[in-house]
Amino acid sequence: MITLGYDGTLEGELAAGVRAYLDAEWVGGAPGAELPAILVQDEAESVRADARAYAAWEALAAGLTRPVEGLAPVDVLGAGLLAALVRERVAPPRLGRPTDPGGVVDTTGDPEQIVAATGRVVSGGVVVLGGETLGRALEINLYKDVHVRGLRVVGVPRPESAIAEPAGGPVTAPVPIAPGDTPPLAPWYVFGA
Repeated sequence: MITLGYDGTLEGELAAGVRAYLDAEWVGGAPGAELPAILVQDEAESVRADARAYAAWEALAAGLTRPVEGLAPVDVLGAGLLAALVRERVAPPRLGRPTDPGGVVDTTGDPEQIVAATGRVVSGGVVVLGGETLGRALEINLYKDVHVRGLRVVGVPRPESAIAEPAGGPVTAPVPIAPGDTPPLAPWYVFGA
């Protein structure tokens, strides 16, 4: 289990031979909260382990984009690797956030951003939840914020482990972090490398 320390450092231990991959959006939250990760049995070659984890992120991104296929524009919330992979699939690069999006994909898990997304998406639109709340409570009025506007809210769970046989490798390597480290600004991390 990996947790966020009160000083912003990561703490925890993994089973022998296991690496944990974390998205940048998933290393925040309340101190002491368990941080979600994609676990990979360590391999002799770290590049192969990284590729297996990256393939799991790509599979999750594909799952997050299915509910918004054919909608335009789509707003993607987040700054980590998962958000970048979703953006590659749903929209050409543009400056700023789209107005009146037909769909919103949240990779942050931030309750405030999720509630705001239900207000920004057009009536009849889709909000896809792919982030981790990290123990933060979410207060939403399902009747007013979702039902009356005819929104569809879709949750997509993260994979618990990596893809067995990845097709390729990561575009950017994960930043290694160890117990006691404060994560630097990066799209994704590997803990226990």
